[in-house]
Amino acid sequence: MKKAISLAAVICAFCSMAFASDSKYSFSAIEGVSLPTGGEWASNSVPLGDNLSYDGSAFTSISGDYNFNKNLAAGMELGRSYGYSPDMLLLCTNGRVSISQFTPYAKVSTSIGILKPYGIIGAGLYSVDMQDLNSIILPGYVVHQGFTPKDYFGFNVGGGVLYPISNSFDLGVDLRWHHICSNISQYNPLTTGSDHIAINNINIGVKLQFNTGK
Repeated sequence: MKKAISLAAVICAFCSMAFASDSKYSFSAIEGVSLPTGGEWASNSVPLGDNLSYDGSAFTSISGDYNFNKNLAAGMELGRSYGYSPDMLLLCTNGRVSISQFTPYAKVSTSIGILKPYGIIGAGLYSVDMQDLNSIILPGYVVHQGFTPKDYFGFNVGGGVLYPISNSFDLGVDLRWHHICSNISQYNPLTTGSDHIAINNINIGVKLQFNTGK
């Protein structure tokens, strides 16, 4: 929580700098789906029953850009994936994982006709929260213990393309790969032990951007 408050203070300072500058700044919101990929974290990457892997989650992010010029910007993104559901596991329930994201980033943009493609790279704090995995037939019995939010370093890279829908608003798509250096303990039903895994997700979303200073 203290880290989140500190990051919020950084965002406020960032926004104040943007308001004080003659340079244009912008704000964005993204809604979409986050899909686990690669390694034991992803449901499509391991043999059936090898471990408790996860399906996708809805996610939301908001961000603010400080535009140094028409091609280069820096900003801060706050995001939340609401709950990755574990694959069906016999006689068990819950075990969902949620992830919060606090990542500064750099963005490079260009123009191709009316379209505005961009590339982006960010790195910072990812906070991972896992529910207990409970038994259905034994009420109150915890098959695998979850944990309160744990903070890890992570990074993301990707890009997108925007289309102007008015003088101040752009609409488009954003595609990003997120890697979290989590090394979290993941339940393995074959051994009833735990595997240590890193988290990799592909986030695909619809992006709405508000531009000022035009």
